[in-house]
Amino acid sequence: MDLRTIVTVEPVVFLYLMSGLLNSFAVQQLVLVKVCEELHFEKEVCSSFSHNSQESLVIQSKASYVMLLYVAVLTFLSIPMSILLGAWSDQGGRKLGEQAILILFLTLPPQHFSPELYGVYNAMKMFLGGAVLVGLFPLLLRCIREITLAKLGALLRVVSFILLAFSTNTWMAFLSAVMNSFSGFPGPVLRSMASSVVEQNEQGAMYSCMASIDTICIIIGSSAFYALYPETLSTLPGFSFIVMAGFQVILLILVQWLSEIPTSHHPLIDAENRNTTEE
Repeated sequence: MDLRTIVTVEPVVFLYLMSGLLNSFAVQQLVLVKVCEELHFEKEVCSSFSHNSQESLVIQSKASYVMLLYVAVLTFLSIPMSILLGAWSDQGGRKLGEQAILILFLTLPPQHFSPELYGVYNAMKMFLGGAVLVGLFPLLLRCIREITLAKLGALLRVVSFILLAFSTNTWMAFLSAVMNSFSGFPGPVLRSMASSVVEQNEQGAMYSCMASIDTICIIIGSSAFYALYPETLSTLPGFSFIVMAGFQVILLILVQWLSEIPTSHHPLIDAENRNTTEE
């Protein structure tokens, strides 16, 4: 058996995601340290600001605005390439990850995550997400409808965000990461449904459109949450995750609506059939 027929783009995707994860963590940590130094706090505070409540609030408030500008510029510059590469390639899947305010939230009291602990947390979260999507998802498809799995993934992500928003210790944060590992289910299902209602020669344009929408959502979402986070930092730091859970509820409603549409009477398919008949 030729190994090249089994392993294609997986190593490249793995290295890309791994480098993105490491870069995201390093940049966020660097911004926190630089902001701390710019505010002229003592070296002891900057090395362990998560244990200094008042100083941490000031540091995180300014760091969130810095990250807002960083993510907005970085993501905006990726839009042209998203459109071009999506149109050129019908086989390259794309997934945009987003850490946003997670590291800021977990370094606050009462979690007091250190950089090392956050690295372990993020690595476990990414590993479980990939393992569940690659290993468990295909097995579940044999006995459970894909649309049901999409609803399950959206529901568990709602619970994960709520648990994270009100977490008061380390184990609650890690439990939310375990529940979040099923959140990758809706993506493949929705892409599969989208690809089933377009012609083969339109697959690239469809994926290009979806990638562009993803990019725009990241710009808007990152900007909104980086701006919202410092405003609720002193009252309810986890409020942003409650808002994220609300958006997942909207996704769950949309998936439920799609599941109630008969496959043989899909609106897009019916419209295409009518056009073909008229011609």
